[in-house]
Amino acid sequence: MPKNHTGYDIESKDREGKIVRYIEVKGTSGAWGSDGVGVTAPEFEAARTHGERYWLYVVEYADTEGAVLHRVRDPAGTVSDFFFDGGWRAVAAQQDRQDSSSDSDDIENGSVENSD
Repeated sequence: MPKNHTGYDIESKDREGKIVRYIEVKGTSGAWGSDGVGVTAPEFEAARTHGERYWLYVVEYADTEGAVLHRVRDPAGTVSDFFFDGGWRAVAAQQDRQDSSSDSDDIENGSVENSD
């Protein structure tokens, strides 16, 4: 599917040409399970921006005759928990390196104060 839109795959329009749904499609080769499906930062931002008009379509068993479509309206407005898997270790390590470098710069410049 060509990527023509930032944050979603499909624009669904009414007869007058007004966009009524922004749709992001995710597929799984098996059951939609505890591993879930991921969305990118631009996809999540589009979901926040478009609210009730943004839909996440998840297709289970996408590569089979028994494909099952699940439609989720306003996923960003509906989500209540965020799950950070082990893939976040690299992000944490990078941020630790940046924070250590920044802390060293602050100490060298005398901009760190004791809070006692």
